[in-house]
Parts: sequence; C-alpha cells; structure tokens
Amino acid sequence: MKNPLKERVEAIIAEKGILDPTAGPVVVGLSGGPDSVALLALLRELDYGCIAAHANFHLRGDESDRDASFARRMALRLGAPFVSTDFDIAAWRRDNGGSLEMACRTTRYEWMRSVAAERGAQAIAVGHHRDDNVETIMLNLTRGTGISGLTGMGLRRADIVRPLLTSSRREILDYLKQRGLDYVTDSTNHENDYVRNRLRNIALPALTQAVPSAKDGIMTTAVQLDEAERFYRRAVTVAIAGVTEPDDPRIDLRTLRTRWADSAGLILYEYLRSDGISRSAAEDIVAAAPGARFEGTLKIYTVGVDGYLSARDRGRREIPDFPFEITVHPIEEFAPERNDGVAYFDEDVLKRRLTSRTWRRGDRMHPYGMRGSKLLSDLFVEARVDADDRPYVSLLLADDEEILFAGGVRASSRYAVGPLTRRFVRVECLNLPRRR
Repeated sequence: MKNPLKERVEAIIAEKGILDPTAGPVVVGLSGGPDSVALLALLRELDYGCIAAHANFHLRGDESDRDASFARRMALRLGAPFVSTDFDIAAWRRDNGGSLEMACRTTRYEWMRSVAAERGAQAIAVGHHRDDNVETIMLNLTRGTGISGLTGMGLRRADIVRPLLTSSRREILDYLKQRGLDYVTDSTNHENDYVRNRLRNIALPALTQAVPSAKDGIMTTAVQLDEAERFYRRAVTVAIAGVTEPDDPRIDLRTLRTRWADSAGLILYEYLRSDGISRSAAEDIVAAAPGARFEGTLKIYTVGVDGYLSARDRGRREIPDFPFEITVHPIEEFAPERNDGVAYFDEDVLKRRLTSRTWRRGDRMHPYGMRGSKLLSDLFVEARVDADDRPYVSLLLADDEEILFAGGVRASSRYAVGPLTRRFVRVECLNLPRRR
C-alpha cells in the first residue's frame, strides 16, 4: 500500500542527499513518541540500517521507565539494534550548569554522537517535523531574531538529519495508524509551563483557526528566507573583503561608510557578532572618533587616527555554561545577606526557564530598588566593575529574554520576595567581576 509520507521522505532524502543508502548505519533517536517511532519505521521501510538510541533522563518517574521499555520493544519489532543510557541530569547540571532543557539536549546529542562514532554511523536522525519547525520559528520571532532565526531547523546540520522536517504531525499520525504502530505520549507536552508548550497548545491553534494555511505560509517564508540568507552571507563576505587587505586584518571604516552608507553598521555587526559585538555597538564603532575603544568577548577594538579599526587579543576567561547556584527555602529561613553575588526571588521565578549568558552592549534590566529600566553599562559604572571584566559579567535570564540578575552587580525587581512569598529562591553567582 502506498503511503504519501513514505514517498515524501524518500524523495527528500534523494533530492537533498541527506542520507546515503550505501553508507554506514543511521543512529535514530527513539524516545517512543510518535515522531521518533515513525522516523525509525520509515527508515527501516526504506532499507536503511538503523541503530535505535534511547536516553532515559528519569525526570518523570515511572513514565520515563515505561518509555524506555516501550522503545526497546519497538526497536525489536522494527528490526533495529537497540542501545540506551541513563542520565543523572541533576548531577550533570551541578557540574556543568545550564537549564534543564539545555542539559537534556546536550547530554543526549553527545551520547548519540559517541554511539555513532563507535558504530561507524553516517548520521544521527531525529524526528523533528514541520510543526516543530513552525514552533521554533515563532519562538525565535517572539524573542527577536535575524534572518537565520526565521529559517528554522535544517534538513541536515552537520551530523544531524531531520527527514520528517517537511511533514506535519497529522501526516505522521496517519502513517502510524496505517502501519498499525503504537507510541507513547509524554504527559508534560500538555502542560503550559514552558513558552514552547504555550505556543504549541494555545497560540498556534488559535492562529490556524483564524488562518488555516498559517503553518504552510510560515514554512514557505522560511524556505524563501533560507535562500535569502545564503545570498546575504555571501554579500557580507564580499563587503568585508572590500574594506580589508589579505595580509592586514584591520577594517577600513572610512571606506565602509562611504561604500555602504546606512548598511555599514549591519555589515560590521555580522562580521564581529561572534565576538559578542551587538548591533548597536557596531553602529557606534562605525560612527566613532579616533581613539574610541570597544570590548568584545575575545578582543578589544580600537579606532585609529587613520580611520582603521584594529583588534588585539584579550585574555580569555572560561565561564561555566550556567554559573549560578540555585536553592529553594521556606520563607521562615529568609535572612538576606549583604552580598552582591547573591540574589533572592519568589519561588514563582522557577516557572520561567532560567538560562545564562554574558553581558552585551545595550542590555537593560529593572534594578531592584529603582524605578524603570536601566542600562547595565550604567550599573557597571556605579558598581565600579573593571572595564576589562564587563564582557564576562554573568547574567541570569528568564526565558532567554528578561534579565533577572547581573551576577555581582544588581538583581531585578521582578519576582521579588514579598509578603505573600511562601518559599524563596536563593541565587548565588559563581563568576563575579572584579572591582576597580
């Protein structure tokens, strides 16, 4: 019996060359959910050698063990060797930091890469589909992003392939029904504690009810922007080549301004963004007078009297991915310390996804004890943070967007401990800046 999903996946693999039927096996991430079961079944149906890989994070008690047992049985049914591993994510986060989502993603991919290396696999296949991609694009859009953030996930990025990326969740479920294949459901998918779940369960259903073709339109836009981004990257490379010399890494700012006018700041930003230079900082560099100094993560940039931007290396400090220690206590134990490296919040803050990054120019926060928002750069001056240390100041963020704590400098007024607080959260920064 013909199946449109099988035909589409087979065509995508052949057209884009994301897998080679004559090469080694494929490591398939098998959670037990519908997407991963369909992916493994399709690849086996297309005669690919597969290794089913299941990671058990033990985050949902008996349900996690149920998923592991189901995945083992499904791999056997579909004729794929099964490998699994168990993670103590709490211990991993104590050693490495980071959000729960980041920790699970990092450990899972690192482990699957080790399996791929041991088994001589050609790639790692995961079950992301069109609806996942729409969610990712919408999530990036709500947080603010550039062209690349609106292109979504790729069919192949490095060693990761996504053969289902052009297929919908509905098509996957129809395929499983036709094949008579069962799957398990993660109960947390129906909870709305995370932004992605709220998009999936609330925002996108409302959007598609109002505009039934919305998801198709979003993906059409993503495909067109992917092509535009490739052209854009080539154009930036050409533009930078026109204001530098092969043996001279300095940038001719005068020529950049003359030749590219209003786009000069954008071009410079794309060239320096990997060093932590923000868009506003790039605009400032383009307009800066001789002698101006700007700080990146790895380099310090100076505008010369000849109009050239030069860079020198700065000593790099290693910062943990999540340099904050978080503990929860009953309000009866609340006795705040006079310590700039410690902040306190109501336990409601834990409903947000907590992440970390270092300071970027233009960052603002709502400092505790002050009205309105304030530039972190101004708070650094007030706190007498050493200029060379500012790019290394660790920030605690809620959902990657709202700054809750600039470690060693100031805490936000959001989620402050108050009269209705029953449990408080103590946050200690383990990476403190130096003071002048």
